[in-house]
Amino acid sequence: MKKHILTLLLVLATLSAAAQDAFNFLNMVDNDAAIHQIATEGLVIKFVDGNAVATTSASTTVTIALADLSRMEFTNVQKADDTYDRGDVDANGVVDIDDMNILINIILNKDNADRYEGRAYVAGGDVVDIDDLNVIINIILHKDTD
Repeated sequence: MKKHILTLLLVLATLSAAAQDAFNFLNMVDNDAAIHQIATEGLVIKFVDGNAVATTSASTTVTIALADLSRMEFTNVQKADDTYDRGDVDANGVVDIDDMNILINIILNKDNADRYEGRAYVAGGDVVDIDDLNVIINIILHKDTD
């Protein structure tokens, strides 16, 4: 287990150094698809007592339990606390195949739409179905006319 954590630390340190030149934010996404965002300037990531702790040179800190951490991703898109783009089901700042996969899993009852705080209902209504998937496909293909 320690070997895996040390490998993860090395990879994150490398990514963090590279990300400071290319990306402005780190998103730490929890198992409920909530995004905890922090700027990358002076970013230091440590693992303490089962938590991932990200701190910036401006002393901003984000802490999330490793058991609750779904993924970490670098982005140039600043997260708005209460807004998201239509079709951005995972709220990572981009509408892409990941959003399509989430909807497919919801349609196949392998995921729950409630985890995505209303973002899964892309076409409106109270059920996730093929219409929601079609909207995302049209957004990705830049043919959304709404």
